[in-house]
Amino acid sequence: MREVPRLLHCASNAINPLMASSLSIRNVDDDIVRRLKRAARHSRSAEAEVRAILQQALAQETEPGFDDLAAELRALTADRAHTPAEHLMREGRDER
Repeated sequence: MREVPRLLHCASNAINPLMASSLSIRNVDDDIVRRLKRAARHSRSAEAEVRAILQQALAQETEPGFDDLAAELRALTADRAHTPAEHLMREGRDER
């Protein structure tokens, strides 16, 4: 397996995306590891504590909507020449 840059490796199950994934985090400061091991005060393992922290942090993140994605795509392709859809459709019909 090739080395992932410094931070993390996430292996998901491509066959069933509903199955849990595995996450490895490298180069974590010793102080952070020590604090995670003290997770017993929340009556859970260090692994469960990390899961709770990730869930809490990512719960605030929202997925961009279609309009946001479309605006981003328009901005990325603003300088490019575009072929109108009706020309492409006519071309397709003519090829038949």
